[in-house]
Amino acid sequence: MSIRTAFHIGVVALLASLSTCSTPTPISTVGEKPVVDMVDYFQSGQSRVQVVFDADTTLQKMWEGRRKQVVLILIDIEYEEDDREQVQQTGFLMNEGQLVLTVSHGFLVEDGIIRSIRSVDYWGQIQTLQLTHFQYDDEREPAIDWAILIPNRPIAYVPYVHPIKATPSDNHLIIGYPGGMGVNESGQVIRIGEHSQAKNSALAFICKVSNLDAHMLLPLAGTIPVNGISGSPVFGGDGELVGLFSSMSRSRYLTGWQTIFHMVEVPVATIDSLSPK
Repeated sequence: MSIRTAFHIGVVALLASLSTCSTPTPISTVGEKPVVDMVDYFQSGQSRVQVVFDADTTLQKMWEGRRKQVVLILIDIEYEEDDREQVQQTGFLMNEGQLVLTVSHGFLVEDGIIRSIRSVDYWGQIQTLQLTHFQYDDEREPAIDWAILIPNRPIAYVPYVHPIKATPSDNHLIIGYPGGMGVNESGQVIRIGEHSQAKNSALAFICKVSNLDAHMLLPLAGTIPVNGISGSPVFGGDGELVGLFSSMSRSRYLTGWQTIFHMVEVPVATIDSLSPK
């Protein structure tokens, strides 16, 4: 079994924040055990990201421009005996809002039926999506894991313009909605859902590429994500899309455990074939 499969993001539920993040204060207790709201975890991580942004303005401008092209995807699944589940992941607008690019593993449902797929964009608008193309193979290196969805009408799209003469960042930027969390206009982390009819921004995660594998990213700032981050776009230091967040694992080194983000490649040829001629 591959590392990606063993630690698949859909079944990983980590509540620990990165070492660069401070520990939030418990908001309540049950018996003697503290209970911390997930919002506080991600607020702490986003605060650490802002510290990096203050020192790396290229990354901040990249987030401010690219976040408008990122959407939250809601997958409604129905099982036997009327059991229902909503799976969340992240998507990225392509072809001026006519396509949504994400990973495919969230659509591989056993013993259930996908009843609807919807997106919530930066402006809080909801669109119905149709899954038209996908491919998944986690036995290959690197793994193949992508899906393309078409909205019932083009989603509002704002082109990204990379800052002129900006110094390329040494880091990579991931933008996504882990656990359905986003940031409102006041900078507060909130839960984004189908009833959020207001502007919101996906969260930022700052990483560096591993020296061992160009498809492995080592997180530097931001809270360790839970499910919902899959499909998030990964941007290089020049603001260009370089991959999609697919899964997460942990490896042991002499200095301790290291969280690893796995990135899959973008299906450039398929996207180009779907572009208007």
